[in-house]
Amino acid sequence: EESLVTTVAFSATEEEAQGNIDFGLMPDLFGLSAREAMKVAGKFDLRLEFIGNGVVERQEPLPGAEIEAGASTTAWLERRVSSLKRTLR
Repeated sequence: EESLVTTVAFSATEEEAQGNIDFGLMPDLFGLSAREAMKVAGKFDLRLEFIGNGVVERQEPLPGAEIEAGASTTAWLERRVSSLKRTLR
């Protein structure tokens, strides 16, 4: 099985920084597409590395872990079988 690794770095804008976000805690990316996860990572000024393709099934650090701006995180993506079944019908 071919694995895809992509690293993305973001910087939060001032507008995004004014929202109700706890920048000291890792967000929960579970179930998000790579594009959606990138949007969330941008709000936290995270470097995000993707392994695989599909939706986030696992991440490190875990949601709720203490993080600093510019921290690196890895998200493992997998295709969801239930989504594929719905698409194929």
